[in-house]
Amino acid sequence: MDSTALTSAQLHALATRLAHHRAYLARLRARMSALGFPDGDPLAAAIRRATDGADAAYHTAARLEELALLADAPSKRAADVMKRHPPPDQ
Repeated sequence: MDSTALTSAQLHALATRLAHHRAYLARLRARMSALGFPDGDPLAAAIRRATDGADAAYHTAARLEELALLADAPSKRAADVMKRHPPPDQ
C-alpha cells in the first residue's frame, strides 16, 4: 500500500489532523522563540524540523486529496448523467 491507495475521505481526515498538529507546532515554535531559545538549542532545532515536517506532510496530503477528488469527479459526473439520462430500454 502507498499514498495512492488512500481515498479522498482518508486524505481529507489526514490533512485535517495534520493541520492541527502543524498549528500546535507553529505555536510552540513561536513560544520558544519568544522565550529566547537560542538557534543552536537542540530542542529548538528539533521543533523547527518537526514544524517543517508537519508543514510538508500537510501540504502533501492536501494536494493528494485534491488529486483524488479530481480523479473521482469524472465517475461521479458520469453517474449523475446516467441518473438524469438513463439509457433507452432495449
